[in-house]
Amino acid sequence: MEFKPLKSTMTYRANGLFSQLSQFKRLSLLIILIMWCTNVIAIKKNIKEHFPHLAYQYEVARPEDANMTDIFSSIYRSREWGGHGLGSGSGSTMRETVNARAQIPDIVRRYGIKSFLDAPCGAMLWMPLIIQNITDNIDPSFKYVGVDIVPSVIEDVKKRFADKPWEFRTGDITKDIISEKFDMIMARDVFFHLPYGSIHCALNHISNSGAKWLLTTTSPGVRN
Repeated sequence: MEFKPLKSTMTYRANGLFSQLSQFKRLSLLIILIMWCTNVIAIKKNIKEHFPHLAYQYEVARPEDANMTDIFSSIYRSREWGGHGLGSGSGSTMRETVNARAQIPDIVRRYGIKSFLDAPCGAMLWMPLIIQNITDNIDPSFKYVGVDIVPSVIEDVKKRFADKPWEFRTGDITKDIISEKFDMIMARDVFFHLPYGSIHCALNHISNSGAKWLLTTTSPGVRN
């Protein structure tokens, strides 16, 4: 009678669990893994095609890993957020900005704001009423600069407001250093569209810009 030595624990671990399975179980596990990978790829493809802003959050760990210009340009081009606010979304309609239009001029007056950076400025449906109110009734020399990551949006607002002394620039607050000092920077309805890493970068740029005040959106009880 021949006695075969038992496999040592070390040998068992080296071979791994997969090698201990029968051929049928190995094949079954392989099929399950292939199906899982196929489903993940299909899900990611659907997210990219139909929800590009979610795709950014789904894939990106750092802001430099994706081109946000392409993502948000696609959102405007496809009207992902609907036609509301000229493509900027339902939060940029006249109805949803009633409080903002009432409060921002009061804030400008109260804190003596002379220069104002609006990032992102979006398609500029409601903000012109605020700027006009400020320059007519509070400070004729009030300086307004609007920044947006989507080049086509900036091109459009430049044409629409060519007769105004307002300035519009293409830029990305998560990547671009704010070299000019403003009394106030407004970042309305933007951070909840971004991954936490991008939010952190944007806040660093705002903090390092030397601006006196940051006016931004808060959403209590809403999970990012």
